[in-house]
Amino acid sequence: MARIFKNTKIQIQQKKIFIGPHEVAGFYSHLSKGFKQLGVEHDYITHNRHRYSYGGQTKFPLLLAWAFFFHQVRTKKAQNVYLKALTALIDEVLKNLWGLITIFKYDVFIFGFGHTLLRNNFDLYVLKLLKKCVIIQLHGSEVRPPYCDGAIKKHVGDKTELTDFLFLKAIENKNRMEKLQKLSNFLIGAPLSSAQFATKPFINFFEIGIPHYFDPSQETNNVEVLDQSKNEKNRAVRILHCPSDPEAKGTKLIAEAIKRLKKKGYHIEYIERKNILNEEVIEEIKKCDFVVDQLYSTTPLAGFAKEAACFAKPTVVGGYGFSLLRALLNEDVFPPAQICHPSDIERSIETLIKEPRIRKALGNDAQRFVREKWSASAVACCFLKLMSGDIPDHWWIDPFSFCYLSGGFQSENETKKKLRKLIDEKGVSSLQLNHNPSLEKAFVDFANS
Repeated sequence: MARIFKNTKIQIQQKKIFIGPHEVAGFYSHLSKGFKQLGVEHDYITHNRHRYSYGGQTKFPLLLAWAFFFHQVRTKKAQNVYLKALTALIDEVLKNLWGLITIFKYDVFIFGFGHTLLRNNFDLYVLKLLKKCVIIQLHGSEVRPPYCDGAIKKHVGDKTELTDFLFLKAIENKNRMEKLQKLSNFLIGAPLSSAQFATKPFINFFEIGIPHYFDPSQETNNVEVLDQSKNEKNRAVRILHCPSDPEAKGTKLIAEAIKRLKKKGYHIEYIERKNILNEEVIEEIKKCDFVVDQLYSTTPLAGFAKEAACFAKPTVVGGYGFSLLRALLNEDVFPPAQICHPSDIERSIETLIKEPRIRKALGNDAQRFVREKWSASAVACCFLKLMSGDIPDHWWIDPFSFCYLSGGFQSENETKKKLRKLIDEKGVSSLQLNHNPSLEKAFVDFANS
């Protein structure tokens, strides 16, 4: 990595790099810290402060400060409908004015979750015209077929029929994918969550990784906690679960599995924390033996699991596509975790409870992986390679080379139920898969299986 960076250092230092304006699970905050470690000048700026307080912004422009003020007035203080409308308008105008200025200020733009500088990604057309370098990191739900996404339930309005919502959302997500592919220089996505609507190869997310900045003080605290618990043979095994969306993460079924294990006689202290600040999550991770992330994941180490790995705490995670994912990835980029089919979640948790050696070895492997592969500086180096055009062939993933149907954040039965209802009421074309007839047929067969 260092060698590659040195070769492109002069070229990169001449470019002005922007990261933002949206944060997802600390990804961009840590990426910014990675660039700082490498001595690469950049600006990391977000529209609003994140609700989980990841922080790390390099600056907060005056226009955005005023926009944030009016956003706060609208969401927390304004009672009158006209005042709400006025503050919303001012907020939008200020953000767009800042966005227009920003377009001309930088050479490289790193965006995430489909959020760019202007509404409806209008700035992407301008950036394309100006021949700026645009790198877009996908996080899944913004381009995943909605009938495969259990996390969208909370976005369905009370007066909206689910089928109508899925139909319109499928069109929206496919259009977004087409736009992002057309107007970006590089699109980064995970194979199981970003490929269904894709029409051309994109950069494999697992070759880039999730950046994490290692705080030396946190690493010291971790060692103390591990030493403290070394000789406590009879203590309860402390298991942590921190769902951002309990229904999508399968929290109810995870808790039921823990209850059954307690009935078997295992001494378990189960900690379940919801919607807490990132610093609180870190403190809970330090005190646990291992974490249970979620039941229907498309990646072995998502954000919370990655945080646990930093402290050598292994993760149990369920999902339907891990065998396919192993076939698609080189072994050295497959993250270490106690992966399992959702139906085997209890058995996997039990394994880590009764086998301390496996637990410790897996935790150490996960920590080594994130330190070497997913350190903030290592991931930042991968972004520098994209900017310089020095891209290995194996980084690219062909969306037509494989077929994944099970989705994420919901059971296969739920996916099939949604598919059948959508096809019955809106027709096969409602799946928005006409660009890939074999995948469309596979989904129809899957729905009826």
